[in-house]
Amino acid sequence: MNPKLKEKILESLSAVLPITGIVLLLSIFLVPLGTGAIVMFFVGAVLLIVGMGMFQLGAEMAMSPLGEGIGVQISKSKHLIFIALISLLMGVLITMAEPDLQVLSDQVPAVPNATLIFTVALGVGIFLAFAVLRIILKINLAYLLMGLYLVLIILSFFVPKDFLAVAFDSGGVTTGPITVPFIMAMGVGLSSVRADKDAANDSFGLVALSSIGPILSVLLLGCFFHPQDAAYSETAVPDVATMQDVMVSFAAQLPHYAREVLISIVPIAAMKENQIPYLEIRGVDGVNIADLTKEKAREIRQRLDAEGFSVWSLGSPYGKISITEDFAPHLDLFKRGLELADILNAKHIRLFSFYVPAGEASAYRNAVMERLFAFLDAASGSGILLCHENEKGIYGDTAPRCAEIHREFPDIRAVFDPANFVQCGQDTKEAWELLSPYVEYMHIKDALADGFVVPAGKGIGNIPFLLSNYRGKVLTLEPHLSVFSGFEKLEGEQASKMGKYTYPSSRAAFDAAAEALRECIK
Repeated sequence: MNPKLKEKILESLSAVLPITGIVLLLSIFLVPLGTGAIVMFFVGAVLLIVGMGMFQLGAEMAMSPLGEGIGVQISKSKHLIFIALISLLMGVLITMAEPDLQVLSDQVPAVPNATLIFTVALGVGIFLAFAVLRIILKINLAYLLMGLYLVLIILSFFVPKDFLAVAFDSGGVTTGPITVPFIMAMGVGLSSVRADKDAANDSFGLVALSSIGPILSVLLLGCFFHPQDAAYSETAVPDVATMQDVMVSFAAQLPHYAREVLISIVPIAAMKENQIPYLEIRGVDGVNIADLTKEKAREIRQRLDAEGFSVWSLGSPYGKISITEDFAPHLDLFKRGLELADILNAKHIRLFSFYVPAGEASAYRNAVMERLFAFLDAASGSGILLCHENEKGIYGDTAPRCAEIHREFPDIRAVFDPANFVQCGQDTKEAWELLSPYVEYMHIKDALADGFVVPAGKGIGNIPFLLSNYRGKVLTLEPHLSVFSGFEKLEGEQASKMGKYTYPSSRAAFDAAAEALRECIK
């Protein structure tokens, strides 16, 4: 058995076993139950333990990285309306797939299931969008929570009392096994691209704010439905006489639940199918690579070895802070990164040359060089090669300033990112002439003149020219392509408005990026 799956099943066993024991004792001493009901309960408990173990493993491996990736991508947009709409959409979709909400809707017969589910999902979506904007706009969380809960308390006086419990119970949907890892990871992704000192703290609070949405929406819903009908709907226990009856009862429900599970599962086979053997690892299970513990890094190494993958580089955020920030804690973080790279057997660490105030790069040149020297000095003797990536807004955003860095520190190699140069208005052919002697590897990412990221060879990054002149051994595929989950349902003019390079899923975007690279290589 997969060691990670075994660990998750044991965790589920420790959670379910005490409840099972309590129910057994109650059925013996206080509430006698029929043999058929007890057998159904125990079979259900066994399935629950195995199912929860598999579910937790899937959530850890898929939902958290997905949420963080979406958070990183939307934070790069300058259009707040676009960010809010994407957050709203993701909040609604994730909540509608939440098992807790399905259970709640079955217990409120006064409100049609679809109505309650959509009301709660819309509430989560609206307040998730609100929470995301709070992170971007750096609004104080405490004041928001106090103000919003005051609104809830006031509103509760105007809602029939019998409906209050349903409203406040609906807030629990944001603590469900799908919603929590996704929303928290999304917050981590959003804050990870910020360079200020409050970025880490601001990654929290999304769940707190999102939980207000369903309470408020259901309170408002209570004004339009008769709360006296909102009673518990008893679930009928099948009448069983033999174990065959038990198995038939569960088997009859499997297709229904299998369909629900498929909504939440995203197969992760892109790398194997596209024959990609190396990773530039940036985050795992919703945790940024710089924040991994040594134990987690060893676990990741085992998982990658088992699947036949190797870590080429740590895609770290080192140097991706403001030049005016305190450097000492960041240098300590970098030194931990060297230890993580050694555990993961990564021979490269990607880094950046610090965000500088617009138009004042020359004034901070010496400070940038001092910090890069500190990185280089810390890595001395480790056998790990430091590689500087060009990025918009940092000191090394244009080719001439990148060349300055490499002339000053020949031991720091270059990660050449064509799309990032395009986004800075830098011609990539001119950049290649300056930087080709220093290039260790290339990020394959293209962009249009307006900065919109597209598959390799579809933009103005001159990818075919660069590949024809590249003499390195490794290319890292960094798609950053736009994903819209409802794209495949659009037709005609609607689809054209979404853009030629928008994809229905992250997997489709990755496959498109890999295929575009193959075409360029041919």
